[in-house]
Order: sequence, then C-alpha cells, then structure tokens
Amino acid sequence: MAVYISLLCAVIFPSFFVNINENDKRKKKYLVFAFSLIALAAALRSIGVGVDTRQFCNAYIEIGRLSWTQMYSLRYEPGFITLSKLLNYISGSHQLLLIASGCFIAFSYGRFIYKNSDNVVTGTIVFYCMFFAQSMNLMRQYLAVGVLLFGLEFIKQKKHVKFLLFVLLAVSFHYSAVVCVIYIVLYKLVIKKGLFLALSAVLVLILLNFRRVLTLITQLEALGQYTRYIGGRFDMSDSTRPIKIVLALLILIFLVINAKRQSESEDINHNFIINMLLTWAAVEALATSSYIFTRSAPYFDFVATIAVAKALVSIKETKLRVMFTLIVYAMMIAYFIISRILNISQVMPYMFFWEV
Repeated sequence: MAVYISLLCAVIFPSFFVNINENDKRKKKYLVFAFSLIALAAALRSIGVGVDTRQFCNAYIEIGRLSWTQMYSLRYEPGFITLSKLLNYISGSHQLLLIASGCFIAFSYGRFIYKNSDNVVTGTIVFYCMFFAQSMNLMRQYLAVGVLLFGLEFIKQKKHVKFLLFVLLAVSFHYSAVVCVIYIVLYKLVIKKGLFLALSAVLVLILLNFRRVLTLITQLEALGQYTRYIGGRFDMSDSTRPIKIVLALLILIFLVINAKRQSESEDINHNFIINMLLTWAAVEALATSSYIFTRSAPYFDFVATIAVAKALVSIKETKLRVMFTLIVYAMMIAYFIISRILNISQVMPYMFFWEV
C-alpha cells in the first residue's frame, strides 16, 4: 500500500504549490513527471500484481518458444501475440512485456489528457485513482484502449476511415474493442429528451430480459469465447460498480446543466462526452448483472479523465468550483482506498519484480 499512497501524493502535491494549468509547458512537465512514475509502477511490478498478469507473462514466455507459424494457434489475439514475439527478440524475460505495456498505456492516457482536458491534474488523479489498478490487470484491453485514444484524433478531424484502422488495430489486442465503431455515432449524435427516454426504455427491456439478450450477444463469433464467463466464478459484479454509475451520472448532470452554452459554441466534443458518459453508465448497469459487460467498460469509462474537469470548469462561481473540486478529489481518494481494500484487481500487496 505504501507504494500506491506515495504515488498518489506525488500526483496530487505539485498542484498545491504551482498552477500546473497556467500554460502548456507546465502541463507537459507535470504529465511527464506523473505518468513516468505511473509507468514505472506498472513496469517494475512483480508477476503477482494483477489478476491476469501471471497468465500474460506465461503466454509471453510460451510465444517466445514457438515459431511464427505455431504461435497464432494460441487463444490470444494476434496483436498481443505479435507484440510478444517481437519483444522476445529483445529479451525473453516477461518483465519486458510489463515494461512495454506499462509505458504505452501511461503514455497514451497522458497524451489524451494533455490534448483534451481542461485540468491535467484532475485528469491524472481520476486515471490513477479509478483506472490504474485495472490497467495492471486487463493488460490487453488497456493496450486496445491506448490505441483507440490515438485514433480518436481522427474522429475529431472527421477522418473516419483512418479511425476505423485504429479500431482494427485495437481489435487485434482484444476482440471486444470492435464495439468502439460506435464512437463515430456517439461523436455526432445529439441526444434530446425523446431519444433519451427511448434509449432508457431499451435499457430497461434489456435488463428485464437480460439472460436472453446475453445469450444472443455471445453467439457473435468475435465474442463467443467469453461465454465461459457466464455462470462461472468470474460472472459476478463488484461493489465499486454502483460508485462508477453514480459518478458518471453526477458528471453528466453538471455537463447537461451547462449544455446550452456548449451547444451555442457548437462544441461537438461536448456531445461526445455526454454520450460516452451515458454509455458508460449503461454498461456499468449491465455489468451489475454479468461480468461479461465489464469487457466493454474500459472503452467508455476513460472519458471520466476529461469529463470531470469539464464539469468542474462549468461551475462559474470560484468558491463553489473550489469546493466541488475538493469534494471530487476526496471522492477519488475514497474510491482509491476502497478499491485497494477490496483488492478486486488483486494489485495488493504491491511487490517489485526483484522481491519475488
């Protein structure tokens, strides 16, 4: 726990002494500092930190022993297999996989926050408190998310074909990333009252007929491999999921209150963030009934790293904004402590690789 607390303090404390968001130079310096520490923590962890870390490391070693024609018979996606094979030419130690994945995930999130967040400190705290532990567990998915964070720049430029190429690359790391084709729709869609009510009704119908819908979904070829989770020991919810739903909806309320001003400036990013928050809340609601939907959550929950800051900026009164900022930070720290105590991603205790 000491490593996680120390890193949390390192992420938060600089903002007490310097106005990090004053200019781009300070933002870059802060993000390089904070995400370098985050990358180090991910890179130097032992094989036992994270539920799935050991199996990925074992797969890395096995891929190194197999020929190029043999290795694609493994159950993993081709992108992950190819990356592991290429890294094996540098070193056969599985630690290189943890170093490469940790650095790429940290860099992709740090870059995304720099390009899109109104407050890089807030974005970093949200990532560290809510998503860092998951990234050390769901390695392939977070590699896929990292790829998509680069691809999002092409959606902003309306270059959809190039974005779809990034989706294909993300799918090569985790097949569930195919759902991200919907970003194109979410970026353009303006959800008004009638559409919102209709979508809410659909969500309720899905929840009422959950098992039937789940059976249909898992019949899709790309998702069929996840049928083993249904009814299995991993087919369960975790107690932090309701917290995520509430957080998504609270951020959404702040942004919707400010929607008129945003729509007048034709900020399409505002619509995208609102749609992503709604989708995230819906996915988390579905995930309370089955673990399989957690496979989709990382493709939407990353929006919190920029949405929280935008919600706070929408508060015009300075004293009120400061108060809500402190409340948000307290919520993030509380979530951080609760998630570590529950140890859902099994990142506790943290151990460096040389301690094993």
